[in-house]
Amino acid sequence: MPLSCSVRVFINVSLTESRRLAISSRRRASLFSPVSRALSNSSLSEVSCRFACSLKRASTSSVSSSTPRPRRRLWPIARMLRMIATSARMSVSVSMPRSYPHRSAPMTCRRVLLYCRSHRSENPVFRPLNWGIAGTGRISSLFADCITRTESGTVGHVLSRTQEAAESFCARQGGTPWSNQRDMLGVDGLDALYIGTPHSEHAELAVAALSVGIPVLCEKPMTCSPAGTLAVVMCAHQNGTALIEGWMYRCHPQIERLVELISNGAIGDLQSIESHFGFRADVPPEHRLRSQKLGGGPILDIGGYPMSIAMLVAGTVDGRTHASPKSMQAVGVFDAETEVDADAGAVVTFDNGLEANLRCSLIEDLGTGLRCVGTDGEIRLPHPFIHEGREDDRRATIEIERFGRVETEHFEPSLDCFSLEARMMSELVASGELEPAAPMVSHEGSVLIAGALESWRSCLEQARDQS
Repeated sequence: MPLSCSVRVFINVSLTESRRLAISSRRRASLFSPVSRALSNSSLSEVSCRFACSLKRASTSSVSSSTPRPRRRLWPIARMLRMIATSARMSVSVSMPRSYPHRSAPMTCRRVLLYCRSHRSENPVFRPLNWGIAGTGRISSLFADCITRTESGTVGHVLSRTQEAAESFCARQGGTPWSNQRDMLGVDGLDALYIGTPHSEHAELAVAALSVGIPVLCEKPMTCSPAGTLAVVMCAHQNGTALIEGWMYRCHPQIERLVELISNGAIGDLQSIESHFGFRADVPPEHRLRSQKLGGGPILDIGGYPMSIAMLVAGTVDGRTHASPKSMQAVGVFDAETEVDADAGAVVTFDNGLEANLRCSLIEDLGTGLRCVGTDGEIRLPHPFIHEGREDDRRATIEIERFGRVETEHFEPSLDCFSLEARMMSELVASGELEPAAPMVSHEGSVLIAGALESWRSCLEQARDQS
């Protein structure tokens, strides 16, 4: 029997000068969704967001009885929206530390061979998907290299703004080149779409694919605003189609181990979190990293790494997949030519009282790092965001310091994180699930991270205006 149900969420949000919510970026949001239209048509004093989500399940002749049906379930949109809407006031604070000193202590090494939980499948047969790849840059090439090398998927179609770029990519990776989005999404045999284009193009591509039932693995950030991210997520649920935001570091076994250590109280009660990610981007002003139009700046490009891992760690204390920022203080530097952020630090206080010191930069080579301080010791990840167990002679390790002794655990995953993401999508397609399991970022988590990043940017802009 056909089943239909609907949910309507009505939320009134007051916008003030200091609480711009992340919705202040509506000028950058696309007008492809009811969410964006509601935001763009509202006054600056009050926003009334009305979301209507109809989930219909009915039998269709195009789906055989043996094919698993997508799981279409009501998603806690209202609770998530309230969490975004209650983002606290932003103010200016002191600068962040650029590195975290390691105390000298006896070292104990223990090799650990772990496999990512998301890679363990209950399905006895793994079926590689035939992927479409949107974008022909470095990250798309890396994804294609990984999935073909490990037989985690095949490259069937490649989309680029120009036919020449698509053909050049296909000459290296295989597949059929396309320069027209609609034509590629309409071909038969396209199992999933990987989006590796500039940030500003993610939303349009994701919605176009999800609307015709094509699962999407979208590179982070999913969009340039929380409103856009929410619209993409709602599109996935309305169409019963799988969607993953590509925080590939969450696939790495060291993250699973980190969650286990925090959950088990390995360093006592967690007191503070510190994380950073920075490199020198010597690129011209028109490059996407320095372009306002293309979603440039370190906060959107790499700031999500320290922010998302801090949200994960803080939430793990309470048995949650993520904590929500309650207040934020920011300081940073802006690009003199393009006026995008160039270096940004933040002190974030979460809803459970934990505090995180975060920093991201495109003008200083900070490297990467995570430090979790507890009452009985601390946990350090020198390279929390690498996509493989080894990269440029860097190894994934966790250093656990307790009672004056340091124990180091090394991780050698069976597959790189991009291949694990591709296999995870294959499992979602087979099972009918719409979003990945923890420690990957859920759909709710994607919207909350987008809200936190927009608050970081708004806070930094406010600090600049006040200086």
